[in-house]
Amino acid sequence: MVMENYAAVAKPDGTLETGADGKLVKGNMVRIFIMEKAKGAGQDVPEALRNGEWVYAAYTPDGKKTEDAYAPCRACHAPLTEKKDFVQRYDEYFQKRATN
Repeated sequence: MVMENYAAVAKPDGTLETGADGKLVKGNMVRIFIMEKAKGAGQDVPEALRNGEWVYAAYTPDGKKTEDAYAPCRACHAPLTEKKDFVQRYDEYFQKRATN
């Protein structure tokens, strides 16, 4: 699974710019996160942060690996349990795939 991370556009006064829809205006891409499931992966992660056989990586837009800490990623995904395969928006994702 891949997630692009963008900065929000800041106004000269430092506040964040919003569009007509009230949402933040997307600025430059700052990072690409990848979450991959592989047999036996994630076993070197402390037990409290394991989430199945998922591992994480992050890259800059030009493809260089970053030194991001992945504990916050695991901590957010871990409560989703095996029933949701530790995936945010699991139902939405797999329901959409089933109808295509």
